[in-house]
Amino acid sequence: MLHRNLPLGIASKTIAVMIIVSLSLLLNSCGMTYKIGEKSFSSSEEALKWQSDMFADYINQITPAPHPVGGIALILIPSDDEIVRNYINYGRRSSKDGIEYIRTATRNSMQLNADAIIRRRIFNSVRIDRHDGNPANVSVGENDFLIFGDVDGWSIKGKGKSQIIPITVDKSKSVGMERLIAFLDAVFRAADDLRNR
Repeated sequence: MLHRNLPLGIASKTIAVMIIVSLSLLLNSCGMTYKIGEKSFSSSEEALKWQSDMFADYINQITPAPHPVGGIALILIPSDDEIVRNYINYGRRSSKDGIEYIRTATRNSMQLNADAIIRRRIFNSVRIDRHDGNPANVSVGENDFLIFGDVDGWSIKGKGKSQIIPITVDKSKSVGMERLIAFLDAVFRAADDLRNR
């Protein structure tokens, strides 16, 4: 789960079933400190570079599903405007740099989940697009599956099916690679369930 505790006045809403590590900004006498999990950085660039390297390592560790569900999936992740509008609570000491840091780190986290689904090869074909809110109202269209991440977490719906299935992950799994694999397993199970209904 991705949590942000930002004494600077910027706090993000909890994003259910996020995979990644905690992010925070701390104001100290020397300026801002950027945290990802237990690791601290003196600049947002340094923190985001570390996050990017960590995510690349996660993607490289993902192996293809032994028995793919198949079909075509459209993955919708929040646009930058949607992240700024609905994922960040603003306080009286919000800074432009702090807002940009949280927006970018959140976008990267959502993109990680989408990239991990592609790397797992659960589906024959995957396309990623951005949404500006209410992704549950988007039509599955010509796709077999619509997978979307929003402020409430990740969900999936299937072509010709009215039900939206939340993608739930065992929160006892360690944050990081273990939880990312649990997320991919949950996507597989939900898609397989929809395919066989």
